[in-house]
Amino acid sequence: MRILQADRASGQTTLVRQDTDPAWVDIVGGVPDCTADGRIVWTADAGGAKRLVAGTAAEHVAGTAQILSPVSLNVVAVHGTDGDTIVFTATENGDAASVALWAAGAAGLTRLSPAESAALSAAYARLTADLDQTEAPRQALHGDAGPGNLMNTDTGWVWHDFEDTCCGPVAWDLAASTASQRLDGQKILAAYGAPVDPAPLAVCERLRLLHLTIWYALYAERLPDLRPRAAELLALWTSSG
Repeated sequence: MRILQADRASGQTTLVRQDTDPAWVDIVGGVPDCTADGRIVWTADAGGAKRLVAGTAAEHVAGTAQILSPVSLNVVAVHGTDGDTIVFTATENGDAASVALWAAGAAGLTRLSPAESAALSAAYARLTADLDQTEAPRQALHGDAGPGNLMNTDTGWVWHDFEDTCCGPVAWDLAASTASQRLDGQKILAAYGAPVDPAPLAVCERLRLLHLTIWYALYAERLPDLRPRAAELLALWTSSG
């Protein structure tokens, strides 16, 4: 399994990292990814477990990229990054049924309880299946198109902060604003102008709430003032699903 770095001008690639095994190398979903500070997120077999690894391209080349998860955790998938925080699921102490959601950030590792993680995972599976059924057209998206990522310039409003750029239904970008309790969703849709299918928008608004719930739960580990709101959001999913 290799990570290659491509030169945009020439198309030439250089090897950043290569992981090998006499039998096979497991493919872990979600990697490679990249943090806001430029570290490449990867997984590697070390000490008998699939470990979370992050480092600059130079650190990966030198073999000095930092291992962020202990040998007691076996990384199942990497779900994304927010700034310099990496969100992933892992099993613990060899128990395949103990899958939980973890975050690796400046404060170290934090986790949701297995029950909370299971409830959020079930909601994610249900909502993404609902979204697939809408068969909404896919297109290039900003990914985090809330008002906080708009900048007023001399030539008008422009988007910035493209680290969540992705492909999906336009409802995902719209829901970043219409799902907010602080904003008037109807005014946002009126300003957008084009017709919007209400079915995928409703699903994406629920997915935005789920996204918000996960980040609150993880940030609350190191920001105590956020804990009441984090508990309130978690209760929306653990009590009713």
